[in-house]
Amino acid sequence: MANVNHPFGLKPLMRNRNGGCPGLEPYAKDSGYAAAIYRFDPVTELAGVLNGPASGITPGTTYYRGVSMDFSLASTGQGGTSGNPGMLIMDAMDACFESQEDNSGASNVAAAKMGYNANLTTTAGDSTLKTSKVQISGTSIAVTATLDVRILGLVNDPTNAYGAYGRLELVFNKHLALPGVTAT
Repeated sequence: MANVNHPFGLKPLMRNRNGGCPGLEPYAKDSGYAAAIYRFDPVTELAGVLNGPASGITPGTTYYRGVSMDFSLASTGQGGTSGNPGMLIMDAMDACFESQEDNSGASNVAAAKMGYNANLTTTAGDSTLKTSKVQISGTSIAVTATLDVRILGLVNDPTNAYGAYGRLELVFNKHLALPGVTAT
């Protein structure tokens, strides 16, 4: 059975690498940010402002804050006011996520390359479903330690297989909570 092409961003697996539960924290989104942030989008902070993949994220360079659990319209502030706690972000640096390979390097989605690293794509989200379309860049899968995420393995599901559009379990390599990293 071939894998289905249905990007969904970075879906939380609701556990850390050590088996514990990852935390959620509210973060304010500035009304000056002119792009929507979709549910399951990876996000970062630039100059203290929450940014999503539409702008502000450069694969292989950006350090991430976590993954958005909410949808927020473009140019709409969220958080920082009474009764509005902000966007919920799964911000644990060792939280595990599931994401789909983008079929750009399907031959790299093989058992021999589990444990390798990869970059994420910066695709705009699905405006109907309000869900992210970020995927793992298959052509970027390599041993290079400076890539965005570490691939832990193939998601254990009978409808999932190695190859094009394979769903992979991952954690962030580049996270703002890592020792020695400072937000810009």
